[in-house]
Amino acid sequence: MSDTGENPCLSWGARCMTYRVSFYWADADARGLPPALTEQVNAHFSCMAGTNAKAPRCAALQGEPGGR
Repeated sequence: MSDTGENPCLSWGARCMTYRVSFYWADADARGLPPALTEQVNAHFSCMAGTNAKAPRCAALQGEPGGR
């Protein structure tokens, strides 16, 4: 979640189906992300599970883009 309490996934649209969503590894714990929704990229960075693939799709994404 952002510092304002908003869910960043709601403003990202379907970018998690196009790009790797990566961040400093400690941010996952600080933001309360479940370990099952992240994967390690290297010693310093993690990403949302499923986005570090040739055809990225975040493991947390449900449904189809453009829908609810």
